[in-house]
Amino acid sequence: GRVRVLALDPRDPESALLPRIGYVGQERPLYRRLSVAETLRAAACLNPRWDADYARRTLAELEIDPKQAVGHLSGGQRAQVALALALAK
Repeated sequence: GRVRVLALDPRDPESALLPRIGYVGQERPLYRRLSVAETLRAAACLNPRWDADYARRTLAELEIDPKQAVGHLSGGQRAQVALALALAK
């Protein structure tokens, strides 16, 4: 089979597409000891096209406290943080 994203092959190392692709695994691999705010700062360092305003606004709308440790969030809230990270990428 073949995979095309926006008519491009995401496996092509010359493609500018890969940095634009966000992924959320089923297990939501987040660092449980970091706060939500620390998680956002780490994501900003790892993603050159990071949209910090989008991430903060999304989590504020979901009423997720940025000071809260990720490990103290409910499973649904951790999923929301993971999705916000992927979309802000």
